[in-house]
Amino acid sequence: MNNVAIPPAPHADDARLNGRLKDLMAAVDGVVGVVLASVDGFPLAYAGRAEGSEKRLAAMSSSMLGLATALSRELGAGHLDALSVEADDGKVLMLMVPGQTPRVLMVTCNRLCVMGQVLWHARQCVSAIATSAARA
Repeated sequence: MNNVAIPPAPHADDARLNGRLKDLMAAVDGVVGVVLASVDGFPLAYAGRAEGSEKRLAAMSSSMLGLATALSRELGAGHLDALSVEADDGKVLMLMVPGQTPRVLMVTCNRLCVMGQVLWHARQCVSAIATSAARA
């Protein structure tokens, strides 16, 4: 018997997750990247121009949402759903993805994007991800 380690086959959900993120990018003008991360900061799926930065973005998203959650709790503001950051040349929206294994969705945009559209489409994406995870 040969004891050669066989790498795991790609998870079928990986392609679906990447597809959902690409759909979100295509749906809204100005979205330049989308990362789905675990709450402990590991990238699970990524779509965007800055390929190679998904590990850093996932870690930062997790940290930012952790701080925002603590602030929300300290203020008695209830459960944190979303966090937005606006800078001179761009915007970032981070949303919690509910479920048995919670995750973080981060959407990066240029300064011309319409945040209402980004928020609506990002929430649709979060809902689809949460629903498909619940079925699995």
